[in-house]
Amino acid sequence: MGRIVFRLTLAGFAVYFYAQGNVSWAALCVLVIADAFLRQPLVRLARVLRRLPSLSQEYDANIVLIYTVRLSLVFEHPAVNDLFARLHKDHKGSAQTLEEWRKLLADSYARKYKRDDSVCEVRFNIKNNLLFVNGVPDFRDHVYYELEIPYRWTETGEPQEASWITPSIESQLAVRILLLNGMLLLQVGEFNKEHSPNILRGGGLAVYETYATVTSFPIMYFAYQHGIPVRYLNLLAAATPSYKASYDERRSATIKKPAMYRDWQALHHEVAGYRALCDSGDAKFEMGLEKLGKLEKAFEEKREKLLAAEGYQTYQAHDDDSHHPDTGHSYWNRYCTVFFHNLNANRDSLGPWFLDYYGRAIRRRSPCLLYSSTRPTGKGGPHVGSRSRSCPALATGLNSAISIFGSRRSSTQRKA
Repeated sequence: MGRIVFRLTLAGFAVYFYAQGNVSWAALCVLVIADAFLRQPLVRLARVLRRLPSLSQEYDANIVLIYTVRLSLVFEHPAVNDLFARLHKDHKGSAQTLEEWRKLLADSYARKYKRDDSVCEVRFNIKNNLLFVNGVPDFRDHVYYELEIPYRWTETGEPQEASWITPSIESQLAVRILLLNGMLLLQVGEFNKEHSPNILRGGGLAVYETYATVTSFPIMYFAYQHGIPVRYLNLLAAATPSYKASYDERRSATIKKPAMYRDWQALHHEVAGYRALCDSGDAKFEMGLEKLGKLEKAFEEKREKLLAAEGYQTYQAHDDDSHHPDTGHSYWNRYCTVFFHNLNANRDSLGPWFLDYYGRAIRRRSPCLLYSSTRPTGKGGPHVGSRSRSCPALATGLNSAISIFGSRRSSTQRKA
């Protein structure tokens, strides 16, 4: 209340001085009022600008994400089985039995994409905030990849094109990978209203889901272990569960607007925590080590819960020892394998050696890893790329580390 009275008094003095022709004193009063209103926003803006150089995940990312899909098991998902039942009931299917339907989808994928093992592997790279999909720049700024598997083929060996009035789900099945609201999703579709597994609101202006989720991976809750820029988390309010659930109650007078955005607000709180965990500068410690530890523990507990719900498995222990480079993280379940690696974690390494705080040469594992394949074998875990046996960087890095270590040691002896 005192601030308001003070500002109103200054405004009165400014008007009085201006009326008396004393422009300089009136301008001074206006400047004091402007400072009172703008000081806090300017201070906050200055803090954000000071933090920008330390937010390396926003402008200096170097991430590899490899997603491998086992399509033969995706074709056994209940959403695909339900689609076959609906198409067969409407006499629009291209197979008579469910087994024939699955075999048709597998053969069509092999015929179109020239791969007989019913496996699809997609590699995403984010380098300096630029996205590459399978080595090709993608300027859509979305972690997204889609397969279109046709049901029918022409005599010339081309997929049969449906008429423009025919829904696409009656001529082909879409399988897509996308990052949405921090979750890496594997979905099938693209459904129209008659074939959608979930109609959010019926009637003439119906709202329904065009894709069904096969499995999801909580990649946002790994935070600094990959450091994906926030812009690629693809935040969307309409995709949150509370927003979807509000369609049934939208016409009711008891529904409150904030309830629609309950999950959206919670997501933004988690994104703020994600930024803090990914912050590589000193600004992340302004919140305190105790709060930072609680935040990291909360992220770990949530991701473990989500991983268990989707049936993901991983190795017993990841190589998180500070004396060895980060070699990435692999998780797999029935439908897919996810591998991600923050390459910036090893940016300061000196070949297979590095110097610690006291100048001692500590041996590291060879960083020459080949991420050429994470193709799964059957229903088990991923096949990880082999290590390079003959690595030129090994000898070069070793000689460099020994020479630096030797020079420091000799200089120390001369001082002694």
